[in-house]
Parts: sequence; C-alpha cells; structure tokens
Amino acid sequence: MKRVVLQNALSDFYVKRLLIVLLCFGFVLFLSCYDNLSFQIKMLNQFAVAEVLPAILMVVSLRNEKDFKIILWTFFVSTLICCVYAIYTLIIDRNPYVGVINLLYSKRDFVLTLGEELDYSRGFAGTSSTFEFANGFGYFIPVTFSLMFFFYQIKKTMLKLILLLLLSICVIICTKRSAIVAYVVFWIIYWLYSSRKQKKKILLFFVSMIFVAIFLIYSIPQLSSVQGLLESSIFFWNDDMKIKNDIHGSSFSMRVEQVLYPFVLVADNFLFGKGFGWHTYYLSEHELHPVLQGFESIITVAISDGGFCGLILWSYLFYISYKYSSLKDKKKKYYKIFTFVQLTIAIATGFSYFFFYGMYIVLLNRFYLLRDKGQ
Repeated sequence: MKRVVLQNALSDFYVKRLLIVLLCFGFVLFLSCYDNLSFQIKMLNQFAVAEVLPAILMVVSLRNEKDFKIILWTFFVSTLICCVYAIYTLIIDRNPYVGVINLLYSKRDFVLTLGEELDYSRGFAGTSSTFEFANGFGYFIPVTFSLMFFFYQIKKTMLKLILLLLLSICVIICTKRSAIVAYVVFWIIYWLYSSRKQKKKILLFFVSMIFVAIFLIYSIPQLSSVQGLLESSIFFWNDDMKIKNDIHGSSFSMRVEQVLYPFVLVADNFLFGKGFGWHTYYLSEHELHPVLQGFESIITVAISDGGFCGLILWSYLFYISYKYSSLKDKKKKYYKIFTFVQLTIAIATGFSYFFFYGMYIVLLNRFYLLRDKGQ
C-alpha cells in the first residue's frame, strides 16, 4: 500500500518537478560564494519540509471526492476563523493569540514582543490575525481571495460570499499596501478577462464602491488615517503621496533599487549567488540591509541567494505551478488571475509562505481532476 502511494506521488507532474527544483537548489548551493554549507543545507531542508512537503502531502491526500470535500471545508473554516479573529483583534485593540505565541517562543525583549501584537506602522492599528507578523497576513489575504473567488464562480453559496466579503475587509485592516495592490490587480485582471457585459457591471460596481468608500472615509473622522493608506496604495509609484500621509515601509523608488541592487551584490558570483538562505543569515546578524532592507521581494531573494540560476529556478517554480493548476481545464482565466496575484504579492513582499501557494495549486488541479473522473 505504502509503495503504491509513493509510486503515485512520484508519478505526479507537480511532485516530480518540485523534487527536481529542490535537487537543483541543492546543486547550486555547492557553487555559491558563501562557504557555510551546513547553514545552507539546513535552510534547504527547512524549505523542503516546511514549504514543499505540504504540497506533496496534499497530492497524496486528495484521492477522491470525499478527501477533496474534507480539505475544502477545512480551508473554508480556517479562512473564516482567520478573518473573524482579525476583526476581533481590532475591536479589543490587541492580539492575545500572537502575544502568547511570541512570549513562549520569541527570544526578543518582553516589551517589544507585546508591542508587536498590533501593527501601527501605517498610522492606525493593523492586525496580523493568527500570523506572527502582518506581512504574513497580507500575503495570505489576496492569494486566498483569488482561490475563494474561483470556487465561488464554480458554485455560488452564501458561505463563500461571506468569506469573500470578510477577506475584502481584511485587505484593509491588515494595513499592508502590498495586499491592497494585489487585491486591485486581481480585479483589474478579472475585468480584462471578462466579457463586455460583465465589464460594465464590474465597472459600475467599483465606481459605486469607490464613491461609498470616499464618502465614509472623508465624513467619519476616525477613518481619516485609512485615507492615507489607500492613497499611498493606489498611487504606489508616487513616493510624495507616501511621505504626505506619513506611511512607513519601503517607497516605490526603494523597491526599484532593491530589485536592481542584488545584481551588484552577486557581481563576484553572478551565476550562483551568495548561497541558499543567505538573506536569512544576513538578517540574523545585521537586522536590516542598508539597501535591500528586509529582502522584501522574491526577485531580491532569488538573485541574492542563487544568482542568475536562482532567478531561473524560482521562475520555473511559478511556471510549473501554473501549468499544474490548469492541467485539466481548457479555460485558463482563473488560473492566470491566481498566478498574477501570487506574482504581485511575491514581488512586493517576498515568498515566505510557499506552502500556501503550493497547496492552493494542488486544490485548483484536483478540482477538475476529480470532476473528470466522475468522482
């Protein structure tokens, strides 16, 4: 039985290519200019177990319709808990769950740990929900919204609609501009792929929502700080807007510099970079890089750690993920939208939560695979 399961897993398109990518990362790390091989191997093992293995286990677990429904309902309930808890933390003005987790496992100062329960870097309280940091929650929301929207279009239910509305609210309350930008990208791409009739409806809906939002933000004093966040997110290329609204975080010009600077950083080993997980080692020693800050983009991480080969491998990982997600469906619309949103958030904030992306890719693939089998 175990041998059959293993054979089925190894014969899967996605599993085979994920293992190939891991082997390639393992090969590249021996050619990097960072000589701490034990640390690189440790980071690669961590990536394989914590990020890639969940996707492989998902492939093995989804064998029939019953398995699919169990995992899908688990996904719905988990998303509901995450969103409701996020709103709850803002109401009580603290995040007890994350506070307890940080106190138990964080090595940082007690006062600093308590201060991280809610994020005030955008001028008002923002929540990380069940994530340790708001960046993680900001990554989760738009990617999960894209997947939820896919399932909602397949079969419209009240639960899915409620989850979509809750995720939309969380886009704002997480206070991460990258989440807002990715959310807007979702609707832009969806609008471009829609029919002329649908485009008019979407446009009318959004114009109405914008007017309602503007009215609420400018008429309710308590929401004045939200105005700055939305303005700096919509006009993310305008650094003056960010300064005007006193919004912290990397500016657009800094983001551009952070994309280009890694090529200078790996000039001594352009092909293979500093080594797998090097950016993690650097941040553990120096807290922030003078130019790259917290390595806030997948492009920055890919080039710094793996050079040109690292960039190719990460690009290939996105490509095979898209191919696998749409393998059993001739209509590619929603898979392309999902991929665009994932690319947007990864370029904007990095790719620290690949396991979400990997599992979502398997869910997209298995939905049509199970339907085609008549299960």
